Amino acid sequence: MSHQPVEAATVSVWRRFWSGITVEPVVACYMTAFTMVTLTVSNLNMQKACRVNLQLPDETCEALVTKTAGGYPASEVAVQKLVTGMMMWQTCAQNILPCVLMLLVGAWSDRTRKRVPCMLLPLYGELARNAGQLLCVYYFYQLPMEAAGVAETIPLALTGGQTLMTMTAYSYIGDATSVGQRTFRIGALNAVMAVSMALGTSMSGIIYNKLGFYGAYDVTPVTEVNKNKSYRTTISEFLDFKHITQSVNTTFKKRPNKQRIRIIILLIIFMASAGINAGYHTVCYLYTRVQFNWNEVKYSVFASYELAMNIIGLLFTTFVLSKQFKISDEIIGMLSSISQTLGALFYTFAYNESLFYIGPLVNILIGAENISTKSLMTKLVPNTELSQIAAIFGIAEIMVSLVFGLMYNGLYEATINFLPSAFYMITFILSAPSIALFLWLYMKRRNEYEYLNESNDVVPHEKSARLKSKTLSSSNYGTIVKP
Repeated sequence: MSHQPVEAATVSVWRRFWSGITVEPVVACYMTAFTMVTLTVSNLNMQKACRVNLQLPDETCEALVTKTAGGYPASEVAVQKLVTGMMMWQTCAQNILPCVLMLLVGAWSDRTRKRVPCMLLPLYGELARNAGQLLCVYYFYQLPMEAAGVAETIPLALTGGQTLMTMTAYSYIGDATSVGQRTFRIGALNAVMAVSMALGTSMSGIIYNKLGFYGAYDVTPVTEVNKNKSYRTTISEFLDFKHITQSVNTTFKKRPNKQRIRIIILLIIFMASAGINAGYHTVCYLYTRVQFNWNEVKYSVFASYELAMNIIGLLFTTFVLSKQFKISDEIIGMLSSISQTLGALFYTFAYNESLFYIGPLVNILIGAENISTKSLMTKLVPNTELSQIAAIFGIAEIMVSLVFGLMYNGLYEATINFLPSAFYMITFILSAPSIALFLWLYMKRRNEYEYLNESNDVVPHEKSARLKSKTLSSSNYGTIVKP
């Protein structure tokens, strides 16, 4: 009998834990699948460039895969130049159509109060991408590298990809969580994403090395489990292009206490961070192959270690700095920017593997900047505008990914023969100003304003013309539409 209160308390804790889980499993499945094939895609492009486009001897291409001693450095450089050239037009193609898609999705999501259906599109796009890549493997010598690039690019562009997935997830968290808990919930979501990416990255090199192309592309769809019901909506309701201008006007309209300026500053910080992250990941694997003679397994080990450090930094930020010490989002963002700036400078001159492995320790708080910007954004605007403003942030991420992807690839291609690590200086130059911007936001908030509805977490919803026949009520899981 004495154990019953303890058991009841344990059950209560677990019930609260499971009841708080909402979009995290879907995000975890997608991120694991997305990162699991990253190295496989890179190796498929390199193998097609070597064997099909350049028609180099099989022993040369095999040496590039195995990274055997005394390989073929000239052939490696030639293949990488061809691949980076394709990645430049891939970056352009992947970032044009999603701009319009993000605006439509954001406006539709705010009007209908539906967040989860928008998260299904990237899942379908990932499945279509893997199917296209399998066809390119099956017809390996018949289809050139560019065909694989098209098969990878088009599905992601048509379905929004990772940008739409994260945008919708953050909007859902902001809509379903009180102001006081948003930093913690967004941090927890970032931790889930980081763990999923670490799992996918750690498995990617091993799966490709042991199972090859077919094994990697066949395993990935298994992680994309969807238990949600299907949703139906009219085409005319979704493709309402007048709401594109509405999203822009909502983001940049005048607000009390000059909060529009603060939203713009957050947008600038976010653009710099997203661009750096996108540009870095396009060339990092190629850089380690040239600088350290790594293969996909060695790189996946390092990438897993790097993500593990990021997870530790996220957990420290979420549970210690934010939850325990109640440190403001602005200060957390400033600490993250300092960590990223020092890390970029360190990576630039890390000419051996030992120093390169120290880099993630210096850069351990890099993930906290994303938490700060997303949390601050949700606290500056009402819930009825979250998806529209998140759509603008998503479009900004797409555009800077395009620009920074071209910038990083172009600089890496230009300096590959004498200073391949030069692209880290872009990170250093563009992350340093964020320190001053976060400090300015902190000083202004301390002196001039508080967060929106800081004393009242419930944000009233304005009924649109489409929702006049419905009532809106608030719950622990977000807004519920009652007939």
